[in-house]
Amino acid sequence: MLKGLFILIFLVAIHVRWIGNLARDRGRNIVVWILAGLMAGGVGFRTGLYIAERAIDTDTDSVGLFGALAPVPITLAGMLIVLGVLYWLPTYVQARREWKVSSSKGAEATLVLERDAIVINWEGRTDTIERSQVRSAVPDGECVRVTWATGEVLLMPMVAPQTRAGRIRQSEMLAKFIAPRDPPA
Repeated sequence: MLKGLFILIFLVAIHVRWIGNLARDRGRNIVVWILAGLMAGGVGFRTGLYIAERAIDTDTDSVGLFGALAPVPITLAGMLIVLGVLYWLPTYVQARREWKVSSSKGAEATLVLERDAIVINWEGRTDTIERSQVRSAVPDGECVRVTWATGEVLLMPMVAPQTRAGRIRQSEMLAKFIAPRDPPA
């Protein structure tokens, strides 16, 4: 009995870590998703115990075996459902005014989105691009390519989540924020 409890705790711990890693990679709140997984596991465990209690009163061996083993797979099934929901949700990227970015030349900078300008603060200099000068901002894989009247730069967002899917989502969002606005009609 004690050995089975340790196995169950070990399996739950593996699933908790899996949920936490996936939540981090999807840009979601790690604590909230771990708690959701633990609650789903708890409901599954309680359901498994209910089935085990009902299976004790039967005369059929197969039902008794199913009842004895039910708490473990039903606990893990609840946690797997939470993992499935988390996997199904799109990667979340928080909208922000300041973006940490890296250029294709290896330089790191902070890109600040202002109302009338886009400011890129490099280590030794600052580039200010008036919004009216921006020609295009298009996602290019994990990067965003920004062109304006006097130049062009390829930037890779460096904020969380630091995964391929996260960076693609960040570049799409950043391109949307930088793209030239249509003049009012």
